[in-house]
Amino acid sequence: MSQIAQVPDLPRLTNPIGVNLVIDRIQTALKDKIPYLQKSLPRVYRKHQIRNDGTGNTRYFAPFLYLENRQYFNVEPDTTISCFCFWHVLDTETLGFYNRKSASVNLIVFGNYELINPALDELFLGQVENDFSEVLRTREGEIINSYDIEYGVQEAFDEFDYTSFNQDFSILENNFALKFNLDLAYVDVCTP
Repeated sequence: MSQIAQVPDLPRLTNPIGVNLVIDRIQTALKDKIPYLQKSLPRVYRKHQIRNDGTGNTRYFAPFLYLENRQYFNVEPDTTISCFCFWHVLDTETLGFYNRKSASVNLIVFGNYELINPALDELFLGQVENDFSEVLRTREGEIINSYDIEYGVQEAFDEFDYTSFNQDFSILENNFALKFNLDLAYVDVCTP
């Protein structure tokens, strides 16, 4: 069950380094520039979960936000939040000299048309894509080498084996989801 309502609108990691610092900067810019974005979250982690589905226990991975002091918050889709986004880091690597790094990351966006504006429909998804793309294109200090976008709730959350999509069709109604697959290049100033 999602715990996103308990998370601040712009939670920040204490002293982020490496790719987390890059994410922190972009996360803040997204929150500042996209008015309907209710919660802009940092990096999440895949955390193993067990759910009793009536016929036995089902194992799956869910997105969990780690803030500090061993506090994890489940950030599965939540239809009570107008719009939220979070980051999932797939891998990082060093690119030669001068602390150059590369990271493959996903920026996952989930929203509820009705909560943003009851008059909205699927056509608003193009505006969401444009708003997020504009912030991603104008980042200084980080280079987004390339990205592609996947559309749909199941596609956006496919890294997390979230099986409830097959059982809870209300998640699919009046909601949208995008996943930006990004390749970031940055200088890791914290590496000696």
